[in-house]
Amino acid sequence: GDRERFFAGWRRYLPITVRSKETVTSKIEFYLQVYFSIYALTPSNKLPPSRDPQRVFQEEMAHFKNYLDSKGSELASSAEFLAFYALPYIPNPVEHPSFKHLFSKEWSRELRSKLKTFLGQNLQPMSNPILMQVYQDFLRESGTQSAKGHRDKSRYENQSYDDLKEKYQGLQTQYSATQKRLEHARSDLIESQTKWTNFTRDILNLAKDLLKSIKRARRGYPIQDQTIQLVSEKIHRYGTFLNMNMDDLTMTSHSQYISHASVDVDNNGTTGEVLDASGSYIESITPNAHHRTVSAISVATNVMQSLNNIHYSKIRSTLLSKSVEEVKKHAILQALRWRLSRVRSSLVKKQVLHYYIYYDVLGIASAEEEKSTIEDSHVRGDLSKLKETSLSEDGFKILLEDMSRAGVEYVIRFVNVIASECAGRTYLLKCDRVIHLLVQVLQAEEEDSILRQNALGALQKFSLRRDPQSVMIELDMIKWILETLKREVETLSDYSIEYATALLMNLSLRTAGKDKCQDPSLEVITVLIDLAEHENLQVRTYINGTLYSVLTRGSMKAKAKQMGLEEMLVYLMKNSDEQIRKQIQYILEQLHSDSQDGEESDDNEDDEFDAEDSEEEDDEEEFISEDEDMDDVIEKEGVLTGEELL
Repeated sequence: GDRERFFAGWRRYLPITVRSKETVTSKIEFYLQVYFSIYALTPSNKLPPSRDPQRVFQEEMAHFKNYLDSKGSELASSAEFLAFYALPYIPNPVEHPSFKHLFSKEWSRELRSKLKTFLGQNLQPMSNPILMQVYQDFLRESGTQSAKGHRDKSRYENQSYDDLKEKYQGLQTQYSATQKRLEHARSDLIESQTKWTNFTRDILNLAKDLLKSIKRARRGYPIQDQTIQLVSEKIHRYGTFLNMNMDDLTMTSHSQYISHASVDVDNNGTTGEVLDASGSYIESITPNAHHRTVSAISVATNVMQSLNNIHYSKIRSTLLSKSVEEVKKHAILQALRWRLSRVRSSLVKKQVLHYYIYYDVLGIASAEEEKSTIEDSHVRGDLSKLKETSLSEDGFKILLEDMSRAGVEYVIRFVNVIASECAGRTYLLKCDRVIHLLVQVLQAEEEDSILRQNALGALQKFSLRRDPQSVMIELDMIKWILETLKREVETLSDYSIEYATALLMNLSLRTAGKDKCQDPSLEVITVLIDLAEHENLQVRTYINGTLYSVLTRGSMKAKAKQMGLEEMLVYLMKNSDEQIRKQIQYILEQLHSDSQDGEESDDNEDDEFDAEDSEEEDDEEEFISEDEDMDDVIEKEGVLTGEELL
């Protein structure tokens, strides 16, 4: 009587090509829905004593009504099923003349027999032996297949028309995309012009007030110290605004940022004087301005003030020391990770990450690396001490090798959070073997552990760049993903499925990735079909993207057609939202397209990108998900944690 468990198995084991057959499958599914809706009132029900049959019946009948209003509505015009649409509204169906036969053992036994026959006919092995598939692929790709010479003549006559139609549709799609980009660019331009117009107006007002103060001074009125201080503060804020990067400028309006308080850092690396954020730009520097009350310090300023008072080089040397107790390293890595994952302000998060990179907390970069990318007003530490304690590029590798498995988990979780930012990925990739190390950690884990999830998450974020993509493809990550999805799909966490499918899509975009996908033993099309109905829409998007990519290969198209992919996609289109329907439409067009991907490698394209360009390839940044920052309690007496430890 467990409806949810039964239909989960129904969707899992019954091929979608069978479920899409409306005439046969819909009827048997309808009767199964009836069976589960009335099961609680049947004499043979096996409900536990604690469950009230009448209450269970009402709950199941509500599910049946939803089914009739949605998928079951297709059979409303059939006389065979019309009476059942009144079932949810009958107070006592057990006694009703039209429905009382449903509660008999004979009806249940007859339905069970029909179901057994149906499953026996549709759960037969559907795939040919591998040797036959290889032979068919050989015939198809070599052009010697006899059927090829007997194609209908009309296809060749209409080939030119079909090509022109396909090109026209492609041009229409490109035109629509170009129009959207144009509108987006126009909106950004207007927003940018507005910001800079406001900024210029502020500067002009400041200049006018300075001129007024100078004129008053010439008439013998002294300039108050408070006025000079307020002017200095405004100039400092304007300078900070001009030094913001483009990401922050797009996220933060001029007026919002100028109104925030600013923080200065003194020579000892501790937080200095906090500047106020009060008053309008004209009145705040007049001789009467010193009578104003200093406004409250912003939340972001308070956060930065508490985050600057730590000794980064000491933290790094502690992490990379072999004499320090490992549990203390765990606590340090946890505290550093929390600084990034638990702060709400993106500006503060970026600043914290800049400190981590500048002071090389993981021992990845060399001490001689140029450090002029961070404003001197924010960092004025003793660089001579930093150089004395700097380690080689092997520091990150040493950190992993010296740790126990629990320690490696703390390292990888920290790496995963850093990799969520573009600057963090650039920093981590300075370690030439970071991808190799992550893959090694990933493949050594046999279960879907927190360690494996974080290694997978970090690899997916690195896959936004071409060089790491190439390394992962070479290390057979596509094979690992497909085999894991086949073997563990029922037990994998939502996080693992989402990041695994996203990584698979990114790798399949490359020519080398498509070459790997053509290996028949990987059963790429089978794996993708099994996940095509996943409840997570993001996973379905990644699956659709991978399908579109691999179907550029002729052998993959032939395999997909042989497995009935087209029928499955048509069925999915009827039960999907607008976004998924569009994706499926593109896949169908790709499936029927005669154009094929070239077999030549695209590795030469990498030469067009230098180191700076590669950083711009993945300028998108990700939020820190809850799965990446689950609470991990360090239970050892005397060990400090969090900000108290730092």
